[in-house]
Amino acid sequence: MRWLCTLCFFFLAAAVLPAQTDRVEQILKEMRSNSGSDYLEMLIQLADAYYGAGQWEKSAESASQAASAADAAGERDLQAQALHYEARALLRITRRQSFHMGRAAEKLRESFLLTTEADLRLADLALLRQIALDRGRQDDLAVIDRQMRAL
Repeated sequence: MRWLCTLCFFFLAAAVLPAQTDRVEQILKEMRSNSGSDYLEMLIQLADAYYGAGQWEKSAESASQAASAADAAGERDLQAQALHYEARALLRITRRQSFHMGRAAEKLRESFLLTTEADLRLADLALLRQIALDRGRQDDLAVIDRQMRAL
């Protein structure tokens, strides 16, 4: 029975990963015909697709490109969203995890300051809270909890 469950899991995983890869390819094709804020949104979708496919470095790279382009275009909300996606991907990278965790915290703080969207601010704080827990920083945790209650 255990063998059957394991086999089903691998078949399911094998079916999901190509679907994520197809999504990446579709977004890359669509990006060629877009510009401006549509292009920025496609870059963020690409970062999300890479994240869904388990390609954390590519996800972080795409989100970083989106954040830089949004900054240059003056699109603060898109920049905040891209920074959130970049931080989320950085937290999944296991190589040099402490370094990536620090960078993710910086990106999340910047995203929090840039955005006016309450949902994104809460998501930023939730990830910052997890980082504070992982690092054992009780002072940061108390501040984050207060900010979450204020929202």
